[in-house]
Amino acid sequence: MERKKIDFISLNIECDKHLDLVFPFLKDNSRVDIIALQEVFEEDFHRMQQETGLNGAFEAVVKLSRLTKDGYGNYGYATFTRHPILESVPIYYAGRSRVKHLPITQHGAGVSRVDTCVRRTLLVTSIDKDRDAIRVINTKFTWTPDGKPDRLQRRDIKRVLKILEKFDEFILLGDFNTPRGGEIYSQLSSHYQDCIPQDIKSTIDPTHHRRKDLELVVDGVFVTQQYKPGKVEVVTGLSDHVAIVGELFF
Repeated sequence: MERKKIDFISLNIECDKHLDLVFPFLKDNSRVDIIALQEVFEEDFHRMQQETGLNGAFEAVVKLSRLTKDGYGNYGYATFTRHPILESVPIYYAGRSRVKHLPITQHGAGVSRVDTCVRRTLLVTSIDKDRDAIRVINTKFTWTPDGKPDRLQRRDIKRVLKILEKFDEFILLGDFNTPRGGEIYSQLSSHYQDCIPQDIKSTIDPTHHRRKDLELVVDGVFVTQQYKPGKVEVVTGLSDHVAIVGELFF
């Protein structure tokens, strides 16, 4: 039997800083099965839906000051698909998930302030691709200032892995804020298949990132045994992270 294919994109868009680059990219790739974006403002999510015609799910994790204009916006993750969405739910693993209103902070407020108030979430979205239910999980994992694991990352990876155990199959995409080969990334890759080829040396964009000398794979695509990766590559010049573009077979 011929195997079925899923096309995907994962990209941290760095808030609203590169929308002039991100929007044309999304429109050019609107036929992709799955697009997972991180660091998205809700206002921009709705505009992306309108301009691409895609179905979408959004989860806000904090109310954050915008970079390119005055004011604050709900900031979080967005998952898009050209297929019907069967269900989309957030599963919290850290932060103030029980607080009615989103916590408010601003860029430059300090790592400890931002990181402790954010609602750390797995956005779990099930899509109907030609009568196959595909579970997509989108996240931006807990950040550390130097790429080295700390108490919060070690606590949160245990929580994430415990949540993931509940699902029999899934595609996990996102910005994991931890380098491949390190302690946290290795925990994920020991449980699930890492789809980033070894010849990809970095997912930090060489042009738009504030650190031009970084060469780290910190974004990832992890899958359960049902899925087998095909061609996976990166696209530069869109944000401070590269876009991961690829295909999976099942």
